[in-house]
Amino acid sequence: MVNVTDTTKNAYKRDSVTKNLEVRIPEADIILHNEDLVSQSLSLTESIESSDNLSFTGCIASVLKFKCADIVQDLEGMWIEVDLTAEDTETIPLFRGYIEDQSNPSHEQNTMEITAYDALKKINEADVTSWYNGLTFPITIMNMRNSFFTHFGIDQVDDYLPNDTMTVNQTIEDKTINGAKIIKSICQINGRYGRIGRTGDFEYVHLVEGTEALYPREDLYPADDIYPSDENALDNVNKAHYTNISFENYRVQPIDKVQLIGKDGTVVAARGAGNNVFTVKDNPLIWSKSSAELASVVANLYSTVQGLWYVPADVQCVGLPYVECGDFVLMATKRSIVRAYVLNRNLTGIQALKDSYQAPGDKTQPEYKPSVQTQITANTHAINTEASVRAAAITSEATTRQNQINSEANTRQNQINAVNVRCDTLNAEKASIGQLNAESASIRSLVADNISSVNANIENLRATKASIGELNVVRATVDTINANYITASRVDSKIASALYNVNTSTLTCNSISLRGHRFDGTVRIVTTYHGYDCIGNQVY
Repeated sequence: MVNVTDTTKNAYKRDSVTKNLEVRIPEADIILHNEDLVSQSLSLTESIESSDNLSFTGCIASVLKFKCADIVQDLEGMWIEVDLTAEDTETIPLFRGYIEDQSNPSHEQNTMEITAYDALKKINEADVTSWYNGLTFPITIMNMRNSFFTHFGIDQVDDYLPNDTMTVNQTIEDKTINGAKIIKSICQINGRYGRIGRTGDFEYVHLVEGTEALYPREDLYPADDIYPSDENALDNVNKAHYTNISFENYRVQPIDKVQLIGKDGTVVAARGAGNNVFTVKDNPLIWSKSSAELASVVANLYSTVQGLWYVPADVQCVGLPYVECGDFVLMATKRSIVRAYVLNRNLTGIQALKDSYQAPGDKTQPEYKPSVQTQITANTHAINTEASVRAAAITSEATTRQNQINSEANTRQNQINAVNVRCDTLNAEKASIGQLNAESASIRSLVADNISSVNANIENLRATKASIGELNVVRATVDTINANYITASRVDSKIASALYNVNTSTLTCNSISLRGHRFDGTVRIVTTYHGYDCIGNQVY
């Protein structure tokens, strides 16, 4: 509601008060007054809701029409300002916008009909694809809307919206994005109606929740101009002010639950436990949000829209130009008081101003039912998701098995590095055991080019070269054995049993102790009557 004094309000409720209209078109240097206008030709249509229920997606441009005389120049596209004053009271700004059309539909001589829209018409129809794709995502709702209106060069009335801190991802993939998609999505997720105010700035309209009035018995109803409770109403319209009123015999029930519908048509978040559910759908701002984020968003929205109720009504009354869409009024009837929001209004005339308010509404919000295509899409998505999970599991299992095979192949064909290895058969190009702190190796059959170990217990050994600190072997075929120290008390009991099947011509070691004698350097092992002897450099 335009902020004016009670004196100004009361002036418009009296037919005897003179009203003066002023129309300014600065670019054409034109100023029109009552005498320049066709009598009672003014019409101002305002609206914030186009459906029969509260949707918070209105964002509807206001339309101003009037007829004037003696204008021949082209005015289309020019800025226009219209104000109204009742005698010596405050001037009420009535309209700010752009001239859309000028014509002479009645073909009256020297008469021109002017049609103008506020800036919302241009905003809704504008292609904002480049602007949207140029944003840096993620971005908060507040920063998005500030950037949006800066793009159009329009100021916003200072306001803090319930979900202003919500971050938005780049979710719109349309080839062409119009402004209506952006601003309607912002308003809906915040439980606000958007409109261009009387001064040309964009406003976010918050429907005010009224408190229940207290009424006496019907047979003790007070006078028409006395109200039991003004609740939070911004104005009262009694019988003296309206010419006709019709209303439903029910209330639009308060919203007691809010639910958010995701891109796939399923409910992604909800708040409230009632049955009159306000549903947010086809809103790209909530797509690709986490469950925790959506829970916060729906809670903020619920606290804004829950509890709103009114009586659907259609009222014709005296012209009250200070009333705006989004206001609610109390209207006294013979047996009741009708409480209604002004969702649509049409103000006509100049001196004899007439107003009409409409507040359509079903008793409850429409129940959300996913379309057949939505259900098919959701089922397809679920099937694809399950298939993806299964495919991922199969891929993971195959990868794991392949890794096991590769590991086994590497173990058998390439190289082993381990602390302790126990296996039946080991085939490798190189087995490095002692070098990697392998304290013990117990192997049934080992075939390798090179073996390095501190301690080896091997049943069958075949190697080109073996470097072992201590060797315990049943049967070994080795070209060269390098050892730090080999000792035995008896050749036939120790060395013979260990080396009986050693097929080698040379044994190289640092020292060999045999039968109380030590040999250094290269020695030959020869067969004797008692077993084996060493021929070489005897030290003692």
